Amino acid sequence: MFRIVLLITAVTIDGFAAAMTMGSSGIHIPKRSAAVLSLTGTAFLGVSAFFSMSICAFFPVIGLKIISSALLLALGIADIVKKSLREHYAEDPENASAIFLDETKSDKNHDKIISLREALSLSVVLSADSLATGAASARIMSGFLPITLAVTFVVGFALVIIGNRLGKHLSRNFGFEKLCGVVLIALAVVNFF
Repeated sequence: MFRIVLLITAVTIDGFAAAMTMGSSGIHIPKRSAAVLSLTGTAFLGVSAFFSMSICAFFPVIGLKIISSALLLALGIADIVKKSLREHYAEDPENASAIFLDETKSDKNHDKIISLREALSLSVVLSADSLATGAASARIMSGFLPITLAVTFVVGFALVIIGNRLGKHLSRNFGFEKLCGVVLIALAVVNFF
């Protein structure tokens, strides 16, 4: 159960950090857009976990542990170095990598509101973590997939709303985005044992 809680935290913390970043930049995320962000991440997690569970029968358990732990570790490290990479892509705001590194770039029309279309664009970028985490954590979720997905959607939606409101009262340099990387690394370690 602890592993599933850690997994849900790892998947939803990215949306929370992105919402805080946008809130601190004065960008509002309406509830419908928050639902799109959460639903897309949950769908990516579910699809990747389902396909990973389907192929688990063909690989030895120790091989799956090593591969999934290595993937989670790589994702965690990537999230930690994300902030330093942000400066590299600052000149090209239309690049998908720029949106991944700086979520405020998803407000393409600069109206300070994330529309459904902008939310969908951002959610696909943020869901890369969900896709990889689902593939790496399929073994953890086996037997609990429907409940894990339902809780992931609800928690993800709530964290986007809360994060956006909280971000409006914080400066942009709160450094919270590295927490997702730390959680993913912790999940990699727990997953291996």
